[in-house]
Amino acid sequence: MAVQFRSETLDQLLAPGISSLTAITIPDISGKAIEEKHWLQNHFLNSAVGPARYGDSTKQAVLTFLYRTGNAFHTYHRARERCAEFIAQSAPGRPASRLYFEALSEWEVVIWNLQIVNDALTKFLAQGVAEESTFTKVRMIGNRIKHFAEDIRDGYNSGSMTLPMWIETDGLACRTGRLSFVELSDFLLELAREADQLQLPRLPGTPAA
Repeated sequence: MAVQFRSETLDQLLAPGISSLTAITIPDISGKAIEEKHWLQNHFLNSAVGPARYGDSTKQAVLTFLYRTGNAFHTYHRARERCAEFIAQSAPGRPASRLYFEALSEWEVVIWNLQIVNDALTKFLAQGVAEESTFTKVRMIGNRIKHFAEDIRDGYNSGSMTLPMWIETDGLACRTGRLSFVELSDFLLELAREADQLQLPRLPGTPAA
């Protein structure tokens, strides 16, 4: 008979709340951004043969935006798949920890790419972000990942906080807050609509489609 571990042991030695993680609900956004695999190629073709091109600094920011948004999309799909596999292969007292950490690694990539998208939007494309936006929550979690060593050093983490970010039933969490998967998926679809516009440079005064 397989050994079943106590909830306290799992939560304190693996990840916060992993013992009670028996379902993960993540919106499926596959197929909802038709151009997601083609943004960079479309931008190149539109710029090479079209009537307009971005200036150097704008071009660099746009390429960063398209590349990082595409990365975030692709990794979101993989993270969702790993979470489904984790749930399918877990049993009471025996979570499939390898799959959990594979999923967590994918979510970290999503967060990092969205942080870079934030920089491209706010610093170069002059599109401000509201303080209470999803970007704020992304930045909050990204900062906890980045500064986890300092949090350990300064004693901010409890003994059971083994990770800077962990997976919950309906979102990602860190010690300072959380980001729901609904918020994250909705936000990615907003970025996709922006990417659909940015992939086509336009002459000054030409309205977006």
